[in-house]
Parts: sequence; structure tokens; C-alpha cells
Amino acid sequence: MRKIFCLIALAFSINAEEIFNLSIKDALDSEAAKKYILPNVKVEFGSGYNGDRIVVGGATASRKQKGDIDEKVQKCQIAFLDAVNAFQRRNQREGGTKAVNIVSFLYGKEFSSKTEFQCLYTNKFTVRLRGDIAK
Repeated sequence: MRKIFCLIALAFSINAEEIFNLSIKDALDSEAAKKYILPNVKVEFGSGYNGDRIVVGGATASRKQKGDIDEKVQKCQIAFLDAVNAFQRRNQREGGTKAVNIVSFLYGKEFSSKTEFQCLYTNKFTVRLRGDIAK
């Protein structure tokens, strides 16, 4: 009986998941940002943008990175930067001038912040963003 309980506990710990809140500024200031972020396409984080015309509403981007839990900050930042880059490239395709209202979106729950993004760790690091393309 004890062996069965240990195996069940081990199975749950292997599939454990964790959500991290990390700094948007730190990610954008990282060395990796030079590779991912397009300088000519503006991005605005957090909901509440009431400016120019929305071209595409509710656009999404999801990016994953493989890695060990001890690499969480670096891998989460790369997944975040890659997702932001996807918004920027979509912006260019749709004729927008900026990506706005960008929020984290995990398990159907929105996390809106101008300073932090969320990263999910299961067996990979995942960042999912939702936002709008504006003109």
C-alpha cells in the first residue's frame, strides 16, 4: 500500500505545474530582446487602451520553451519575447501601427498588468498573450 501511495505522489509531482509572474521590463531589457523585439512596432501591456481604431480584436499568441525549472526566468522571458514578436509581426501583416491591450491569458483567465506577465511551467514554459491590433 505504501508503494502505491509513493507512486501516485511521484506521478503528481512529475506533472506539477506552476505559474510565475515575471517583470515585463526585465524581459524587454534582456539581451534576448534584441533578437525578438521589433523596434518599429509599439506594444502596450495591460487592458484599458481607448485610443486609435482597433483593426483586429482578441488576437492571440502562445509560445513555449523547453527547459529545466532552474532556468525559469530565462526560458519564460524568451517565450514572452517570442509571443510579443508574434504580435508585432501580426501587426505588420494587418496594417496596424501598434499592439495594445496585451494581457496574459492562461486557463481562460486573464491577467492584466502593465508591469508583469505570467508564465506557466508544466513540462515546458508557456506564455499565452491576448491583445488587439490598433491603427
